[in-house]
Amino acid sequence: MLLAAGLTIVLLVAIAVNAASQQGGDTPPVFDPESPRFTLAIVPDTQYLLDNERGDSEPVNDAFDWIVANRAKENIAFVAGLGDITQDATAGEMARADAAYQHLDRAHMPYSAPTGNHDIRSGDDQRGDTPYIRTFGPDRYKDDPTFGGASPGGYNTFHIVRAAGREFMILALDWRLSNTGYAWAQSVLDAHPKIPTIVTTHEIVNNDTGTPRLLTYGQQLWDRLIRKNDQIFLTLNGHYWPVGRMTMKNDFGHDVQMNLANYQDKYYGGAGMIRTYAFDLRRKTVDVSTFSPWVMQTPIVDRTPLMEEMIEKTDAQNRFSLPLDLDTRFGTAAEPAEVSTEKLLVPGTVALWRPQKTDAGGVADLSGNGNDLTPVTLAGGGTLDLVDDHRTDAPSKQSLKFTGGTNPSRGTYLKTGDAAPLNKMTFEHGYTIEAVFKLPAGCCQVNGWMGLLGQMGTGADLGRTQGNPREPSMQLDLSQAAELQWAIWPLNRGDNTTSWGHLMDTNRWSHVAVVNDGRFIDMYIDGSLNHRVPSTEAIGMGSTGRPWMLGASNENNIISQTFNGLVGDVRVVDRPLHPSQFLISRTTSTVQAKTAVLDRGRHEVAITLAGAESAAGTIETSLLVPWTGQRVSLGTQPYKVESAAGTTIRLPLGDADYRELVQGRAEGTRVMIKVDGARAMLHLSAPGNEGQAPTTTAALSPAPVGGEYVDPTVTLTAVSADGAAVDHTEYRIDGGEWTAYTAPFAVKVAGAHLLEYHSVDKAGNVEEPKPLTFSVHLLATPVGGTAGGDVPATLALTLAAPAKFGAFTPGLDKAYTATASAQVVSTAGDAALSVADPSSTAPGHLVNGAFSLAEALEAKATSTGGTVTGDFTPLGAGALGLLTYGGPVSNDTVELSFRQKITAAQPLRTGGYSKALTFTLSTTTP
Repeated sequence: MLLAAGLTIVLLVAIAVNAASQQGGDTPPVFDPESPRFTLAIVPDTQYLLDNERGDSEPVNDAFDWIVANRAKENIAFVAGLGDITQDATAGEMARADAAYQHLDRAHMPYSAPTGNHDIRSGDDQRGDTPYIRTFGPDRYKDDPTFGGASPGGYNTFHIVRAAGREFMILALDWRLSNTGYAWAQSVLDAHPKIPTIVTTHEIVNNDTGTPRLLTYGQQLWDRLIRKNDQIFLTLNGHYWPVGRMTMKNDFGHDVQMNLANYQDKYYGGAGMIRTYAFDLRRKTVDVSTFSPWVMQTPIVDRTPLMEEMIEKTDAQNRFSLPLDLDTRFGTAAEPAEVSTEKLLVPGTVALWRPQKTDAGGVADLSGNGNDLTPVTLAGGGTLDLVDDHRTDAPSKQSLKFTGGTNPSRGTYLKTGDAAPLNKMTFEHGYTIEAVFKLPAGCCQVNGWMGLLGQMGTGADLGRTQGNPREPSMQLDLSQAAELQWAIWPLNRGDNTTSWGHLMDTNRWSHVAVVNDGRFIDMYIDGSLNHRVPSTEAIGMGSTGRPWMLGASNENNIISQTFNGLVGDVRVVDRPLHPSQFLISRTTSTVQAKTAVLDRGRHEVAITLAGAESAAGTIETSLLVPWTGQRVSLGTQPYKVESAAGTTIRLPLGDADYRELVQGRAEGTRVMIKVDGARAMLHLSAPGNEGQAPTTTAALSPAPVGGEYVDPTVTLTAVSADGAAVDHTEYRIDGGEWTAYTAPFAVKVAGAHLLEYHSVDKAGNVEEPKPLTFSVHLLATPVGGTAGGDVPATLALTLAAPAKFGAFTPGLDKAYTATASAQVVSTAGDAALSVADPSSTAPGHLVNGAFSLAEALEAKATSTGGTVTGDFTPLGAGALGLLTYGGPVSNDTVELSFRQKITAAQPLRTGGYSKALTFTLSTTTP
């Protein structure tokens, strides 16, 4: 084929048709059972990530995807769970867990998934039917060649794995063994006395005191099973935290290594942390590593500080090797200068309290709004001191030291005046409340539920009767496990609502920001978005009109202790802030995402961006669907701010994703956004979901005879209920796939049937599916016959007349285009059309002797039968995909388009520019 230009520039194109299958050949095994090195992957408690109310399945999915992708590289033999798969043991949570574990099922990756106490309601391994046993019972492993069997009731399993040229046994035990369970486990061990055995279960070792030990059940398991069976050399459990490990001598004088791994108390419910036990029989050692694939796959520039800490655990309890000392190797970064008060007074600042004591021992409100704080000391005494300890990236270089405690109640806290404006504010349009703080060593067993911030008064004072009305009207406090808690009584609810953080580290500075966008609450810890927040609306907060308190909260209007620790800057703003505006932020975001709205008629999400006019970049968006825990990617798109009012980016939803979204409560769905690399989060507004859904009726004709329909035709009719036009109607028969209804259809299968149908209007209102049962009698009984013929394998590409560029004019900025046509014939199951430049001289560029054009030649293709791979794309050294075909095609006309950009500064040499290209039509299923 020739492409000619006006300056006698000739592009020579060679044609090659490749019909060879890409399948076949020797494929190395994904797992080598004879290699002396193999890996056991451990999945600790995932309960917070698979929680129906506050979960996010992505870290778990990423962990399983990493295991599958690295099975060959790490020679992974088996995946062992440690229980507490879910939080509440509901059928919905088990369905979410099922979807996550299918990542392993699809790859035929062997695993075990025993129970934790959160996976069942009560009882021992004879508890009977549960959502867990229906999801993770023995039937799940029936196709797994490592599965050896299950105990009566199905809650205990054992697995025989061949690795390093020998057999190993995984004994996966229920979290509470019955006498029947113990007898079964002993029988399994008796039947395999020479096989090295690893026991995995939910509870054995506890490390709550810092010294690993066995509590009542762990001791029972040791005495009744582990110590008297010499083949057990390793036990693995979760349940407790912090992590720990110990070694005990069994009855034969041999060591049993006993490891505890659980990270649910850490950031993001453990961030999908997994452990790998790398066995090396030649070195006679097992190397243990602990890391988060979810964080690992996040680009470095996108990782928040807490994510960086979760990428890998390298201490002696998590990585059984030498630690990595970053400060010694790289030194400490220079501390930023103190930030002026003026820079902290963002628009909407209601109160700003910096650690600067007044002459009266209080703290002034530097916002100028009159919310000054004065000290109050409890009966047991207490001090409030100004100290130099501070967070390095905090605005202030000092902090307030609170010394609260109990027995007796003691400490000094700060409160606003009785007439302070803050006391009566309800923040119905949103808020951001921030605090910088540090917990002392040993917190918070003796200081449990100490208040960092609160308001005097209770739910009862607000007139609320649901929940526990004795609880404070507002509190930001820490539990006995040092978990942050934000609890308020929203204006739109009769009960209070609680948001949770993770277990906070002691002797470390932290920053918390609670953000409400006017409808939904989010919590950020050290700038990292936390996921354990309600998915229901929480508008504003009820106010008793009484003083706010820094360093205290109350229970039934009684302050029993004050905060114990250090507090830095605290700020209250009457609107939601972007993370780039937080107290600890040292970066600015020039373009910010403001709103996210679901367009139900167009099945799109509209993102509004605001920023400097003409600012341009890229936006990457995904949805976190709250009732499934799954993320829906909306891809990456370019943007440009068109005016001072901002710009709107419209992102289409696929039909399946849209249906999944609107099946639940789309309102409030988290929209994860990255604008030019800066992360943000919005809550989806989904107007139209309050309307009445259409009404659909089904009619079968002709009328039934003797209760049966003879060769019936089904007609579906949908009527709008509230003026919104019907968007579509769909149906399914006998539980099959949902099908769009376009015209009456016949049912040609005799017997009883179940028809389900429903409609959706253009406002997004979804009608609940309606059932209709009926029986069909056929007048004629189909008789099978055969007819056929053979189709020879055909893969052909034919090019028509050459395409021609126009004349290339020196000194002119212009993009020149040319087209040609081709015909494609394929009998293959799929096919792909590509183009490549096989030349080693200036690949992808037209050449004229020693000269070549600066811009690469661009190509694309379109046709009615193929799927377009992309728009104009520059040629390079590799093949460029143009079209794909999902099945056979006959005489498909393809338009081949070429574009050559030439700038005004590009020197052009007299003569012909040319390049030989190779077009390839290939298939993987001939």
